Amino acid sequence: MSLPICCRTLQLLNHKADENQSDRYYRFAFNVPESCGQLTLCMDIDSTLSAQVPMILFDSCGQVRLMRAANATTGKAHTQYSFSPAHADAGCIPGALPAGEWKLLLYKRRMYEDLEALITVSCDLIKDLPAETQVVHPALRDLTEKPFSAACLCDEKGWYCGELHTHSCESTGHTSLEAVVQAARDVSLDFLAITDHFTASHWLRQQESFDHQRPLLLQSMEVSGDFGHANVHGMKTWQNPLVDNNEELTAFLNLPHRPSMESIADAAHAEGALFCINHALSGIMGWRYRDFPMEKADLYEVYCTSELETAFLYATHWDMFLKQGLHLMGVGSSDSHHPTQKGPWELGKVLTWVYADTLSQKDVLKALKQGHAYVGIGGAKMDMHAVCADCSAHMGDTLTLEKGETAGKKLVETTGRG
Repeated sequence: MSLPICCRTLQLLNHKADENQSDRYYRFAFNVPESCGQLTLCMDIDSTLSAQVPMILFDSCGQVRLMRAANATTGKAHTQYSFSPAHADAGCIPGALPAGEWKLLLYKRRMYEDLEALITVSCDLIKDLPAETQVVHPALRDLTEKPFSAACLCDEKGWYCGELHTHSCESTGHTSLEAVVQAARDVSLDFLAITDHFTASHWLRQQESFDHQRPLLLQSMEVSGDFGHANVHGMKTWQNPLVDNNEELTAFLNLPHRPSMESIADAAHAEGALFCINHALSGIMGWRYRDFPMEKADLYEVYCTSELETAFLYATHWDMFLKQGLHLMGVGSSDSHHPTQKGPWELGKVLTWVYADTLSQKDVLKALKQGHAYVGIGGAKMDMHAVCADCSAHMGDTLTLEKGETAGKKLVETTGRG
């Protein structure tokens, strides 16, 4: 039996606040009854200008269940999400549906006019809900106990290549997660980071589909703030990515602290993960968090194929940080939203190579942190060592010289992936 929970028209104010919303977020709560077997949430908007209004839903236990940054639309738009203990739509997390107060945020991410949003919530009641559906979804349990990111696909030391910035339809990508993985497999990538915006649902999809074949899948996400984007690689737990104009969210969501880019970088390092500054010179998506301590960044995108004409500027910008004494490792990416489409989003055009002890997330991230890596464009492959007397240093290592000593370099470069 389907039970309507609420149907309400909300007035979303463009960069304005009232008792229900700040400049950035509309806050809304509703109650879910006992014996709910499936929850369905819909939003209808009609915009004259382009609008992107992600929906973020937390259950009565404070767990995120929906965080979907769908692409911007113009005109009438209908979005609908359903999830149950055993199934969830893209951007949603399955599992038990606890009774009590659920909290919904409408993130006024890109709005240029006041909008009306019709929110409807319904619940399919099940009189005798099976006991096994009251527990954590099996794939979610496996993600905690034996995650895909703990796999080791090769125990040999050597060079491995991969892609560190891609998207699927779990956020703003145009293809399924499985299609992204297959595209990476088609161009023989060793590792792949699917960095969907905001959500953790893509981790669940990776857990469900991982077959212990290359590419190695990293546990990554992209934090897309109003003043810049960052990838986090190697996270074990989802971090709230609502980092801007969010003073009221700590109380509304009962958060231990206010999310910020710095707090996410700190959480990443506590879990052994790496924080990467993305496409830092990309206009409205460029990095403009002036108060962020750059020493807390580990990686910097020195080449992003989707930036096309401006991509050559990134290396100069990166060099500025290196001259400040920051140990930022340069990486490359496609920022692909459609990996099978010809053009800059096609996988395999720009690769990040790492010299790692094994093909595992732990060792790939360790190699990146140490600087045992480089960006290869067009299939080039190289290796470099600096030598002085009996001492040798790999790229990323430190070679100590005594006064008067000089170092030489050994550069080996071959064309192709072999």
